[in-house]
Amino acid sequence: MRGKLIGLLDGLDGYPTASVSWIGLFMLVPQDRGQGIGKQFIRCWERFRKAQGVAEIRLGVVDENVAALRFWESLGYTALTRTEPRIFGNKIQVVNVLHKVL
Repeated sequence: MRGKLIGLLDGLDGYPTASVSWIGLFMLVPQDRGQGIGKQFIRCWERFRKAQGVAEIRLGVVDENVAALRFWESLGYTALTRTEPRIFGNKIQVVNVLHKVL
């Protein structure tokens, strides 16, 4: 796996308060899913962010992405709120906002 890009994480800090960090996007290539790599990466990222003073991580998952909901819940993320249905491209989606206090 060394030297090979297998995923990415995009984050945003400081919203709605300075101690909150958002995961805007987290993806792994399909062939590397289900091996624990994603969980290992997120746990490492959580420790890194906590050491930088982040107290809470938030993210959004659309209702239809059941596998992603299960992934985040398995890491201890819990429901914070749900959005009203909104248009994303050609679909109407409800977004589940999850969070974890570090």
